[in-house]
Amino acid sequence: MQKIVTYLIGVFVIATSTLAAQPDSLNSAKTKYPYSLIGEDFGILNEADLAANTCDVYPQPFSLGSDSLYWRCFESKTVTFSCDSSGVADPNEGLMGLIILNVNSKDGRHEYLARRPWPIADCRAFGRTFAAAIEGTQHLCISGSSPGKSAVPRGTQITTWIFEKYKTSKHCGSYFEGHCDLAYQRNHGCIVTQTKVSESNSARGLTQITNKTRKILDNRKGELKDHYISVTKKELNDPNTNICAGIRWLFHKKDLTTSKLGHEASWLETIYDYKGASKVSQKRAEEIMKTFNNFYEVYKKCGKYSL
Repeated sequence: MQKIVTYLIGVFVIATSTLAAQPDSLNSAKTKYPYSLIGEDFGILNEADLAANTCDVYPQPFSLGSDSLYWRCFESKTVTFSCDSSGVADPNEGLMGLIILNVNSKDGRHEYLARRPWPIADCRAFGRTFAAAIEGTQHLCISGSSPGKSAVPRGTQITTWIFEKYKTSKHCGSYFEGHCDLAYQRNHGCIVTQTKVSESNSARGLTQITNKTRKILDNRKGELKDHYISVTKKELNDPNTNICAGIRWLFHKKDLTTSKLGHEASWLETIYDYKGASKVSQKRAEEIMKTFNNFYEVYKKCGKYSL
């Protein structure tokens, strides 16, 4: 069974604007959200679909390991659905199945995997809905993040993605509840980004290291006093390198939070400050930490260390 490591680093911000969908044309939408779609959409997507891909993530041009969400569209006949199960039952939820969408298209092979397994009944129900959604259609579009390359026998490479949602001319289905509805997402803290991301400070990789942060990590005369990390923009696309830089940056943020508080900051205090919770309303701060704590509880069930 193929496994995917989920990196639970989210960006959650307050919605401050509204957006009207323009299903008849994507020309203006592509200007506002230039990184949301790779290739053609075959008339399936609208402006709200592209806008939703900028929620909770920092949009950037396509690169391996990027946390940005990208739509890609394929011929329906090239996509198959499966519930991958190890056969070992979870003590609380029973037999589990991992949602996987396999694509064998002319431009290569792709594999979209869910963040975590679902109870097998839920996984199979999702599959039945998916089958009905693509029946009789020519194309479908899939949204995913964190693209990477994995090799299979005979040297063939598969581009692997974290699955977010799919859409056909008949239906949209998502991993997270409500993520096919931009209005729903805005009501739950989404804000869209309508301007192009500056290449000079674009964020890269699993931990979204910006170019500014990359320079700080390597500046012997700057903020850091030790444990410098010297990497290029391209090297940050490597997940191992990116995680290393992200961990060093988080430790630096812990030092900065300690200075602000006047006492040794805990990791929860560090995360609170790092995610900007101290700069927003109490209600929004509670939403940010609730999201983090929900992810953290999942990690604790996997036997991870406590903060």
